[in-house]
Amino acid sequence: MKPILTPLFLPLFLHIIAIHVAGDTSPIYTPVDDITLQCGFSGDQLNPDDTRTWTGDINSKFSPFENQAAGSPSISRQAPSSSSVSQVPYRTVRLSRSEFTYRFPVTTGQKFIRLYFYPASYGPDFDRSKALFSVKAGGFTLLKDFNSSVTADASGSDTIYREFCLNVESEQSLNITFKPSRATSDAYAFINGIEIVSMPNNLYYTSAQNSDGVKYIGSDNTFPIENGTALEMVYRFNVGGRSLFFNQDTGMYRTPPQSPKISKKSSTSLIAIIAGLVSGVLVLGSVLGFFLVFRRGRKNKYSSSNQGMKWGPFSFPATHITYGPSYLCRYFTLAEIKAATRNLDDSFIIGVGGFGNVYKGCIDDGATLVAIKRLKSESSQGAHEFKTEIELLSQFRHRYLVSLIGYCNDGNEMVLVYDYMSRGTLASHLYHTDNPPLSWDQRLQICIGAAIGLRYLHSGTKGTIIHRDVKSTNILLNEKWMAKISDFGLSKMSTINTSKTHISTMVKGSFGYLDPEYYKRQRLTEKSDVYSFGVVLCEVLCARPAVMHNEEPRQMNLAKWAKSCHRDGELDQIIDPSIRGEIEIQSLNKFVEIAMSCMNDSGIERPSMNDVVKGLELAFQLHRNCVERSNEVAFNNDSAAEIRSVEPGCATNESIQCISETIFSEINDPNGR
Repeated sequence: MKPILTPLFLPLFLHIIAIHVAGDTSPIYTPVDDITLQCGFSGDQLNPDDTRTWTGDINSKFSPFENQAAGSPSISRQAPSSSSVSQVPYRTVRLSRSEFTYRFPVTTGQKFIRLYFYPASYGPDFDRSKALFSVKAGGFTLLKDFNSSVTADASGSDTIYREFCLNVESEQSLNITFKPSRATSDAYAFINGIEIVSMPNNLYYTSAQNSDGVKYIGSDNTFPIENGTALEMVYRFNVGGRSLFFNQDTGMYRTPPQSPKISKKSSTSLIAIIAGLVSGVLVLGSVLGFFLVFRRGRKNKYSSSNQGMKWGPFSFPATHITYGPSYLCRYFTLAEIKAATRNLDDSFIIGVGGFGNVYKGCIDDGATLVAIKRLKSESSQGAHEFKTEIELLSQFRHRYLVSLIGYCNDGNEMVLVYDYMSRGTLASHLYHTDNPPLSWDQRLQICIGAAIGLRYLHSGTKGTIIHRDVKSTNILLNEKWMAKISDFGLSKMSTINTSKTHISTMVKGSFGYLDPEYYKRQRLTEKSDVYSFGVVLCEVLCARPAVMHNEEPRQMNLAKWAKSCHRDGELDQIIDPSIRGEIEIQSLNKFVEIAMSCMNDSGIERPSMNDVVKGLELAFQLHRNCVERSNEVAFNNDSAAEIRSVEPGCATNESIQCISETIFSEINDPNGR
């Protein structure tokens, strides 16, 4: 299986190839390979912009190879006339609903590969919206499920240009394959122009003489860019001096700089490399720098050792707001956000709330699924929560916290990009849902994971982080049912110690989950999160929401009702009927004990999240012991009744009713509010 190029991004030390110019004696770089192909064209055509001759692919040595058995052959067509798109190579196109491959004879060494696309409708049978395809070259997937029309619309450009670098390891043919997506039956692939140009040796790649590679900022660590990797150009910009255009970039013909919004782009998911742009092998009066994205290829021996490391930012002037010097997350342009969601199409919405909409999207040419939260721009409170979330989540990573990939604040936009959690919220599997009920085993493991995430916030960071909005809709589940805490917009970071036991702050949170002590006194502590988590435990046990407006007054508030039922020995009234027969009585006792102690009206009497984790792990172990005993019973074909006579079993209504408040001796006021 050929590797899909996964983008990695970290700021690297500014690496500039600088050899001073010595008058007019500067050597001129001449590429060994300089191939310019105009797809869908017959003959040769001069491009007046770069004074190079572009060769057509019809009846030439560059004609594409196709598997005739796979479907209809590719065709060539004239591009629709447009005053804004008239230059070579956008005048003609090669298109096909089947895979086709170009084979280029090239020499050994590092190459620029440039792909030119004009996403237009090439007749009624090739609508621009149906162009969806992947591009592979030299064992790398350069583009995956590339949607050219959405990308062009999002960037506001009629044409698209993509530049890559890769190394040809031995003198051979370089194959570039275009493959329509299988997602839709009428998808097709197309290409207007291909350019292959030899690079000066080790322009961006690490030389054998300097095997350590380039340095990261603020660190002695180095990162070698080996020949077994591929690179994609992301941004090119002028870092000082006069403008330098591609026809002055002797022998390499790189495009002129753009003016992207570049921030302190840094994240453990991407690696940016800054390299000096040289004319020939010499730097002219000005140095033009550009970003390249390093993409993992066949050799990846450094990836695992670098994943846990944190790197300082590489800062550039930017027109958008940034959030301090130490926040390690990726900046997205609005064009990238729109490309990821097909122009924020409503069909991509997977969640709606008071904050705005959440979209399912794809980034990095379709390689990565993400959740994109678009906050309402008119909300001043939303702006504060937007900033808070970036400042907190960009500083740390934990397996039980949802990871922030990046953000966008172009214009009035406030957009956050997270890891995609395929199974949605915990609430969506408990009530008001068509999803099958969670087993007791699943519920315990989810609660343990969420508790570990909160424990990390309270005691695993430099300061105490109080989430302030713990609830079942803010606990998300991935494809493996792993729970992750999300939504840190209301969170507070503090340095609570023996001389300062709380934060005085305006009350914020969600009804049904609010700590009564915090609500009455406006004193926030980490025990406020503990109370809210106790309510979540009740939701998990009862499969009911924290507030039920359509119920009788006694049942409207789940926390009050659960305390009342527990006090009166009526827990059987509130336990989710779908799990009654599978809960081991000792496991249930421990779980209820934890939930009730978390919801103590007095914060000082509530357990720490570390104690909550230990208690839930014990409840889980008691449950597993019961399961193992049941398996032994089944295996030995013993009488279930005989075993139950000597071993604790699963909870029944009668045994549930026997659970009383007496087992919670540490609770001073079991009567609740």
